[in-house]
Amino acid sequence: MDKGPEFTSSNYKLSCKGKEIIRVYSKSDKHMQNGYIERFNRTSREDILDAYLISSLKQYQILSDMLSLDYNDNPPHINLGP
Repeated sequence: MDKGPEFTSSNYKLSCKGKEIIRVYSKSDKHMQNGYIERFNRTSREDILDAYLISSLKQYQILSDMLSLDYNDNPPHINLGP
């Protein structure tokens, strides 16, 4: 994860410690070290969190799974033809 304020606050650190979560930060000079995660976060935010009113983690998981299956069965580039 990056060292943004949402990941360096004392509340976040205490929450992680209480749940025995080990925090691993990307190196500040390696901007693309977490590029895959950053892209996933953006896609998840745009396709799910911005489009639906989510009330639980379980609901998010169901929507995420449905969209993932739809994408795999009907990829957007398939209509481009050969």
